[in-house]
Amino acid sequence: MVRVNPYIKMKLERARGLVSAKDYSQAQQEVQEALEEAPNNTELLTLLANIYTGEALYYTQLALEYDPENPFSLKYLAQIYKKQNEWERALEIYQKVIELMPKDEFCYKEYLQLKARGWTPQKVEGELKAILRVSDKKDNPYLHALRGQNLKSMGQWEEAIMEYQKAIQLAPGDNFLLKQLGFCYSHLQRYAEAAETLKIPFIQNPNDIYVRTALIAAYKKTKNIDGLIAVLKEALGKHPEVKSLYGILRKLYQIASTF
Repeated sequence: MVRVNPYIKMKLERARGLVSAKDYSQAQQEVQEALEEAPNNTELLTLLANIYTGEALYYTQLALEYDPENPFSLKYLAQIYKKQNEWERALEIYQKVIELMPKDEFCYKEYLQLKARGWTPQKVEGELKAILRVSDKKDNPYLHALRGQNLKSMGQWEEAIMEYQKAIQLAPGDNFLLKQLGFCYSHLQRYAEAAETLKIPFIQNPNDIYVRTALIAAYKKTKNIDGLIAVLKEALGKHPEVKSLYGILRKLYQIASTF
């Protein structure tokens, strides 16, 4: 039988009650405090994601009541519907945003991705190759990222890496793109490149459990414990509130002392 941590159970119950009362900021604080003790707890992570989406939907709809044609609020609302798997509502709103902001590269990518739901990866690849030949679309980093994602789904990892690299050249420093590229490197066991790529988004957001896990694994695979310690210390310098990193560092210091 799995032993339930009373503190975590109490925090979950309190946070859920706060969500019901629409006190999202306090609910978020309760979950984040609990995550300091149990950073990999699935229930906590899921609840935190739901809090962000519940809170965002409420305030976005409120903003649109005052300004229903605001493209930025509409764009955010479409992203929320997409996260909630309300595909048709998201597609309809993205189409409206494109009419208001025809040069929005991100929205065009999102619209195309939703429209292509149900297509085979081969059909998506054909469409994207054709679109990227068009002069005003070939420099859209998000379309290159979309193609990279689709190439991954076909098992073409090296080609996917090339597309993500093109996307990063067009949008330097984009953490989402860097994460995707880093995950591709990890999949192909190119761990040194994975570590070098993932350390940038990790330092910006050390709470991202997927990036953290992949980063630590990459550094350990290359036996570069000193490099990992340096990255963790840099992340702590920017985010001293992420107390779980201190425990990781203590273990790494013990490992390093045995070499």
